[in-house]
Amino acid sequence: MPKIDVQRLSEDLYIQNTMMFSSSSNRDVSLMYQDPALNENSFLQNVVFQIEVDLKKRSAPYADIHTKSQFPDENEVLFMLGHRFKVQNVKFINEENHYLVKLLLLNNFEPIDVRTSNDYSPRRNLKNCISTLTYQMFYIPVTKLNIIYHEFMNLYPSERWIEAVKIYRYGQYLQLREQQPCLAIEKYHHALHIWDSFTNDDDLNCSIDICHQSLRSAHDTIEENFTQALTYYERAFNNFRSEYERTEICEHLTNIYAHQMELHYQDDQFMKQYGLKAIKYRKQYNEIICLNDPYDRLKVAENSYQKALDIYQQQDERDQSSINVCIDNIVQIYVEEKKDFKSAIVYQKLKHDFKLECNELEEDDDENTLRQKKRRIARSHRDLAELYKRNKQYSLASEHKKQANALDKDKQSDHTTTTCSFITMCITAVSNKFHT
Repeated sequence: MPKIDVQRLSEDLYIQNTMMFSSSSNRDVSLMYQDPALNENSFLQNVVFQIEVDLKKRSAPYADIHTKSQFPDENEVLFMLGHRFKVQNVKFINEENHYLVKLLLLNNFEPIDVRTSNDYSPRRNLKNCISTLTYQMFYIPVTKLNIIYHEFMNLYPSERWIEAVKIYRYGQYLQLREQQPCLAIEKYHHALHIWDSFTNDDDLNCSIDICHQSLRSAHDTIEENFTQALTYYERAFNNFRSEYERTEICEHLTNIYAHQMELHYQDDQFMKQYGLKAIKYRKQYNEIICLNDPYDRLKVAENSYQKALDIYQQQDERDQSSINVCIDNIVQIYVEEKKDFKSAIVYQKLKHDFKLECNELEEDDDENTLRQKKRRIARSHRDLAELYKRNKQYSLASEHKKQANALDKDKQSDHTTTTCSFITMCITAVSNKFHT
């Protein structure tokens, strides 16, 4: 890898892979590809990327494929394209003659639903797998997306609904990445037109994570397709095979009725009608989450917040308030319910990075703005210090506490300066008045 590219991998940089890549759980396998002739001053550099993952997870971003490989001793782990990583650390290891780049995989959450099951037909399993893949491939360039979907269509030529998924995904790209909502709506209409042929197909209308999403994404068409959307949703509700599917359908039925309330806010009759429906499905959703013992309430909540956090991070203009709420809820689950302080620290550090980014001190900041920014940063340091302390990482806790105290001293100094300036200004004004 060119040294200039390595130097661009600064800490806290976000990167993404636009093609599949192979890795190994055996570090020695990675070192086999190292060129001993290179050194720290060479144009090209040996680079080892270290990604911390849990291979026991059924995670969509990666899979341990050593049992299916021609070279099982390589312990190959294959990463799917289209995922985001955060660079945590970059340093040159003299003893081993390579750069070590530590990466954090951002959307590494474990699906809680059974996406493939012996109870499902092959078509239902195929649909669920493609649904999951569609969600994961947000950052993949359109050209490569088309290649993937064309391969699916070649493998399953009788499943024309895959074309609807492809067109819907392109609509998402136009709406969210290219900011062209009008063109996106055209694609959503086209996808729904194809999907009309499968209205009565129980294998495909088992959940609402493919073309039903088009109705939510294209807000201008919700009123026009309200009846059609309800047909799909209610059919899916009567056709669920797992508690996960049922909760997902209840949530979306709640949302579509709530949206209708917004559209008809001046009509009391419609407001009451749609409001009662929204309450009905929200109540069922809550009952499943809270009262169904086999259903892992904490896992549901954790995955929901992680999904929401990933979506917020993908937006060009990130909603800092929503990101903070998601992270706070995830941290609360890890701290209060799971007593997993190590995992809580990962998310608290992510929140801290956002705080630093949003409160960067500028030369033209007035005194009040500076005080507010320093107060927020100091509070963030203290939150991190508290978690490090609970995880018995006392040196890191002390370091963040010192930084918080230093910011407090700066803040007090700024306040004193402001107060003195104000007093001086008042004395000057009184003096001028007296002489006058």
